[in-house]
Parts: sequence; structure tokens; C-alpha cells
Amino acid sequence: MVKRSYMDDLEIKSVSLADLSEVLTKQGEDYFRRLYPCSFLLLANQLVSEDEIDSLQLKTIESVTGDFKSSLSLTMSDRLVPLLKSNRNVFNSRITIGRAPNNDIIISSHKISRLHAMIVLGDNDLFTVMDMGSSNGTFVNEIRLEPKKPVPIKDGDLLRVWRIAAEFHTVSGTIRLLKERATSK
Repeated sequence: MVKRSYMDDLEIKSVSLADLSEVLTKQGEDYFRRLYPCSFLLLANQLVSEDEIDSLQLKTIESVTGDFKSSLSLTMSDRLVPLLKSNRNVFNSRITIGRAPNNDIIISSHKISRLHAMIVLGDNDLFTVMDMGSSNGTFVNEIRLEPKKPVPIKDGDLLRVWRIAAEFHTVSGTIRLLKERATSK
């Protein structure tokens, strides 16, 4: 079976690494932290077979600054999804992921549970992720999580729901990532 990227069917509110790097370089770290006070998920390239596409869509909320735009011209690994609360769910300090319309990050696919996972926003850059009893699982660094048991996550950890993977980065981790990539060019 020929595999293809689900990029063709993906709708995503995100920002590019290049755009974030430009803000950091031109405006400085303090300005960057004020403009982007959230953690990010750095999307990883993945392949999904054609029969699994199911008009897959990934949606997040718009940034308060309005700087996040839909763009599919870059590869997935050049895109960051902000971990921002929406007004769609009742959990104060939790970012919800699932296919139901009341999640903060909505992935419209029958392979994703209505409420698939949660990222709990902690103090001092301490975060946890929890699978909410999903059928296809939530993984941290390719280890499947037990349902409803929070697991700590740190900068650079790979989170995966079904076949959708992303690296988790705090604000500090995002700044480090941008600086590392700028010096490696």
C-alpha cells in the first residue's frame, strides 16, 4: 500500500520555526517570552496510509496576538503548535487533545478518541501528560501510557497520539531549540 503524508488533508493553526526565530533574533528573549508565553509541540513528519486519512484535521485555537496562521507550505517538522487554552473545555490548567469539538487541540479522525489525552500545565516548567482511556493509546518516547496515570514530560520528549507525533517544548526549551538551530545553519 502506498503511504502518503496526511499533510494534504491537514488544517493546522501553527507558527513556523523561521518566524519564531526571526522574532527571537530581532526582538530579544524578553519580548519573545511576552509574545509567546506558552509551551509548544514541534510537529514531526509522519506517514498515514490513504485508508486511514479519514479527512484528518488538526485544529488549535488562534493566538491572542493573531500571529498563528494556517500554512502547509513547510514540512511538518518546521511547524510549532502552541499549547494554549481555549474556552471550549472546563479544565482550567489542562490542554485537552481529542476529536470532540470541545478540545483545545482537535484531531478529526476516527483513530483519535473524543477525549484522547491531556497535558497538565504545571508550575516552573513542570508538565505531565495523561491518556484518558483512548483506544489507540498515548505514548511518551514510544512508551504507551497507562490510562488516567499522569506521566511527567520534559523538553524534547516525543508525544504521540495514534500516528501523530510531536516534540514537547516549554518556552525556555523553544528558545533553546531556536538558538541551536540558528547556530547550526
